[in-house]
Amino acid sequence: MIAEAGLPWACHGSFSSFYLFLNPQGLEIDPASFDAAEYGAEIFKAKSPLVTKLRLALLLEGIDVNGKPGGSVSAAHEVADIEHAAGALARAIDWLRAEGDLA
Repeated sequence: MIAEAGLPWACHGSFSSFYLFLNPQGLEIDPASFDAAEYGAEIFKAKSPLVTKLRLALLLEGIDVNGKPGGSVSAAHEVADIEHAAGALARAIDWLRAEGDLA
């Protein structure tokens, strides 16, 4: 979905944690094949100015992510929950574009 939106962002994680990499450095990445292990920890420490706006947009959709931004998933999450979260992210991206924060 991130690749379809044409954004140089990625979603990565391990075990039950996921993180959204908003790529504040503007690295040329492919969201579909992004491997966080190929990059040093320093690129993940930089904060994107979009984090707060993305978090607020997701909250309006009923999705609460942490400030990295990221979160947790578990066996308690059903397919409908995952579909809701993906749709919420798509709508949040649309809102950020409408606000002029994304190209």
